[in-house]
Amino acid sequence: MKNFKLKVEFIQILILTVLLVIIGFANYINYYGPPKPTVEVKDFMSLSPSEQKRLRLGYAIDDVKPSNNVETINTENAVKNIDNFQPQVDETQDNIINGDNYLDFAANSNGQIVKWNKKDISVYIYSSEYDNLINQALRKYNDTFKGYFQFSSASFPQQADIVIDVVENFDTNDMQNELYMVGVTNTYFDSKSQNLKMAKIKMLSKYPKTNKKVSEQDFYASLMHEMLHALGIIGHSPNSKDLMYAVAGHNKGEFTSRDRVTLKMMYSGNEEVLKKETANAQFTKLEEAKNYAKMNPNHAISWINLARIYYNANQKDEALEAYKKAIQIEPNNSEIYQSMGECYYSSGKYQAAINILEKAYQLSKEGSAKVNISNMIGISYAKMDNYESAYNYFKQAFVVRKNDKSLLYNLISACVQTDRKEEVKEYINIYKQSGNNIDGDDVIKKALLWAGN
Repeated sequence: MKNFKLKVEFIQILILTVLLVIIGFANYINYYGPPKPTVEVKDFMSLSPSEQKRLRLGYAIDDVKPSNNVETINTENAVKNIDNFQPQVDETQDNIINGDNYLDFAANSNGQIVKWNKKDISVYIYSSEYDNLINQALRKYNDTFKGYFQFSSASFPQQADIVIDVVENFDTNDMQNELYMVGVTNTYFDSKSQNLKMAKIKMLSKYPKTNKKVSEQDFYASLMHEMLHALGIIGHSPNSKDLMYAVAGHNKGEFTSRDRVTLKMMYSGNEEVLKKETANAQFTKLEEAKNYAKMNPNHAISWINLARIYYNANQKDEALEAYKKAIQIEPNNSEIYQSMGECYYSSGKYQAAINILEKAYQLSKEGSAKVNISNMIGISYAKMDNYESAYNYFKQAFVVRKNDKSLLYNLISACVQTDRKEEVKEYINIYKQSGNNIDGDDVIKKALLWAGN
């Protein structure tokens, strides 16, 4: 009977261990696994907040070539001046089935189209001396794309789909050191449907270099460009004549036929056309990123973006080389080290991942980021079967974020592997005392049974 009891207990422990390892492994895959074709937190490597803004969330930074008139802005003449900015092509000739377009550049790096899943898109405008120009731009969009979507006015920013704000300076996250940057757009979209949820456009009222007022012409042209980003166009057109060319301000804010056809294709709902036109998007995005890095070799974001696209294309070694160049430019940027560490992890180079992630932890100032990095280091150790070290890092993460069930699972898994029964009961109790219900949780139930509770 005693031997039978021991066998039963051994089988229970074995089952629990296997279960926890499976859950732990699933957790590892969820955190580190191959990037899904989404734009959620774990799209291409678990990027930190500001990097999400720059890359995954449709962050678009655009330079503008200042016109000769950069001294003053006369809002009284704004509408009069902009009335001259009229398209010079016949819009009735737009061919949204096989017309010339740059849809492969407009898609994200996985070849997916991001757009609003509605025809009425509300806009809130923070009042500024450019109000007339902004409203003129909105009317131009409504006239040009009538039937595809329509901009309407929101009474409060919280109710708006798109928010437009005019500021004198960009904050750090908006890369205020750019020489002639006049507009920046952040877009946020659903991870599964790829539908836009919110967009924020910031426009400068002063040129960063000269501190002079942005001219009406440059402001209008840049805003027209940024609004295309806010409608879901991720990249830029390679054609310098298009409004969506990488350098804004090269024209008067006029739509070309390619601009119109691209946006109309996006909002046409014709999936067959979209699939055909974005078939080479990943290759196109890679070439675009290479060219951008070549043109802007001193910008870390150039190499971060290239690394991300290499990663999506499963070219991990190339991604790592790009991250190394980004670190040379921003050696104290913890987010680059974090992404690079995750790239090492996904390449199966766990010790290299640990070394880089420890550097990310040292440089990181955000508590939430430190928790994530600790968990990532623990996972890397677990992949090397070093559960003692993994336990220490999982514990370090859990004591900061006691409500996170995934951290608790990882910690339990490490405890089982290192025979820490009392600790299992202690951590589950901490989790419960933090206000969490453990009823019906199979993992916790089996863990407590294994720990003798």
